[in-house]
Order: sequence, then C-alpha cells, then structure tokens
Amino acid sequence: MKKHSSSEALVSKKAPESENDIYADLKADHKEIKALCTKIRSNREGDALHVVRDFSALKALVTAHARTEERVFYETLMQYTEGAEAHDDDLKHFLFEAYEEHHVADQLIQEISSLDPSDPRWMAKVSVLSEVLNHHIEEEESDLFKKAKKELVDAEAYTLAREFEDGKREMMEAN
Repeated sequence: MKKHSSSEALVSKKAPESENDIYADLKADHKEIKALCTKIRSNREGDALHVVRDFSALKALVTAHARTEERVFYETLMQYTEGAEAHDDDLKHFLFEAYEEHHVADQLIQEISSLDPSDPRWMAKVSVLSEVLNHHIEEEESDLFKKAKKELVDAEAYTLAREFEDGKREMMEAN
C-alpha cells in the first residue's frame, strides 16, 4: 500500500462516512473499557449481581473491540510494514505486541469467566486484566497512533472508523 500524498488525499477525499476517525472511535472504546474496569474494581464488597453484569459488559466490549480492531486497524497497518515500501520496523513490532496484549486479555477474560465472583482469585484476575488493558491502551494511544498517523491519510482514518463501527456493532449484536 502506498500512502497518498497530501494533494492526492485532498482530491480523493469525500465527505467522511463517519463523524469520527478511527482514532476517536478507539479512544471512545478505551474510555468505556477503563470506566468499566474502575467500576468493577471499586465494587469489591458490593452487589455480586452488579459486578457480574459489569464484567459481562466489559467482556463483550473488549472482545468486540479487540477482534474488530485487529481485523480493521491492525491488518491495515500491517500492510504498511510489508513489501518494498516498508520503512517502519517499529510499527510492525508495536502491532505484534498489541496482538499479544489482546491475547493475554482474552486468556484472562476466559479464566475470570470460569470462576465464581466469590472466589478471591476472581477479583485478583480482574485487577490484572485491568492493568493489562490500561497498559495496552496507554501504549496504543501514545505510540501506535503516532506511527499510524504517519501511514494513514485522513480519508483512510475515516473509512476505517466506519468499518470499525460496523464490525463492532455486528459483534456486539451477535452476543
């Protein structure tokens, strides 16, 4: 994939199909994920029904977000790391690390789902999941987004946002 010059982007850019670009969509999800983690962790001694409900919401959101982000955002960026035009090995490294962080989150979610919330390991694992997610979000927003913005033109960022929104919505509705 070749990055378009700024003049090509202006000529080929239509009105965005999405009001947000991919970065705004991902940041909005990240904010919601962080809020759910905080809510669950602050309810240690609270109503088990609310904790389970909030964890179910977190599980659904993280799963839909991660799978759609991988398919739409990461796969697009990975194309910029391949072939003769590849020029950013750091981008490839960040993408592989992001995939692995998603994998760790998936494993923790699976382990938490298999435990009863009254088990002391349940909240311990939720705490670790929260730390993994917060680390991932911080790196993605500070490092990966900067690298992505060097590769993607604005029109692509809006197109990816629409694909992300549609894909995530489909996954959330399937749950």
